[in-house]
Amino acid sequence: MVEVPKWPAIVIVGLVALGVAGGYASSPKFRAERSTSIDASADKIYARIADPRGWQCWSMWGVSATRASR
Repeated sequence: MVEVPKWPAIVIVGLVALGVAGGYASSPKFRAERSTSIDASADKIYARIADPRGWQCWSMWGVSATRASR
C-alpha cells in the first residue's frame, strides 16, 4: 500500500486557519466609495434617472461592448 504524504493536508489546514484568523482580526466595517462630478443642474440629472426605462442611457451595464471600447 502506498503511503500518502501528510504535509499537503497540513499546509491546506494551516492556510484555512490563517484565513479564518485573518477574517476575525480584520475590521468588521468595510466601506468603499466612488464619486464623480457632473456639470449639470439637479433638474436635468433627476429627469434623466427618474424614469427606470431610460437606465440603459446612463447605467454602466446598459452600455454595449462596442460603445464602451471607444
